[in-house]
Amino acid sequence: MPDGQHEYETDESFRHDVVEALTSDHRRISSKHLYDARGASLFEEICELPEYYPTRTEVGILRAYLPEIAKVLGVGVRVLEYGSGASVKTRLLLDHLESPLVYHPMDISRQQLAETALKLGRDYPELDVEPLHGDFNAQVEISSAARGDAPLVAFFPGSTLGNLDPDDANNLLRRTRSLVGDRGGFLLGLDLVKEVSVMEEAYADSAGVTAAFNLNLLDRMVAELGAVLDRGAFRFESSWSDVQSAIESRIVATRSTVIELDGRTHPFAAGDFIHTENSRKFDLDRFLADATTLGFPRSKVWTDDAGWFAVILLQTS
Repeated sequence: MPDGQHEYETDESFRHDVVEALTSDHRRISSKHLYDARGASLFEEICELPEYYPTRTEVGILRAYLPEIAKVLGVGVRVLEYGSGASVKTRLLLDHLESPLVYHPMDISRQQLAETALKLGRDYPELDVEPLHGDFNAQVEISSAARGDAPLVAFFPGSTLGNLDPDDANNLLRRTRSLVGDRGGFLLGLDLVKEVSVMEEAYADSAGVTAAFNLNLLDRMVAELGAVLDRGAFRFESSWSDVQSAIESRIVATRSTVIELDGRTHPFAAGDFIHTENSRKFDLDRFLADATTLGFPRSKVWTDDAGWFAVILLQTS
């Protein structure tokens, strides 16, 4: 395809959620809509930025402790990864697991999911790679042929749990507990609360990649939904919220402007915004206590020396 053009999937949920956001008193849209093909590519760039500590910190923990983690997980497990993306961290996991049977990458971006499954199937010929296209916020279904008797481990790196509202995060933990059963586990990464300046700088990179990642939502509105808007009338901003224990991200109008969609005009005054994402940071002790009440009574925790990030294995028994 020519540069600057992208293959967008038909997604009626995107239209529904955009209309709902534009007509709401508090304009907010699910962060899942940031991850079309272009958004997924931009997020991979974000992970390489010097300001963005979560990825390199988590990868450091995995490199240091994966031999131990793999030993705890055992032989012949099945792995389901929520929001797999390019599966970079999964390769680290697969390289250390002993004789894993099945890997289910799950992602909302069909294009990236297909590319990831193809590459992993080629690089791990003895592994059964079975992609699942969909939203992990919904009920996950795995075919009976793929389930088998081997323990299932859900993998959710990147502190993506922090992008969910607390209720949605708790519901995901409940569904995962039901999915993995009594012999499985949930291996996930969590970004922990730390100095505000460190957290804020991670979402305000000097190269402007995080801004492009969020503002791409406007490009999706134009390309997929036929919206009419002045992209130059909007900017990206983010800031720490003590109340939410999160970095809040927004697309903000810099002057009076409108977004036209489906024959309706939606006015924005200067300072009006669309909330795009919360990146919640966690108190480790509180999270483990909550996980216990949600069906994971046992846990193992690995952190970096500074205590910025944690990789956690939640176990059901």
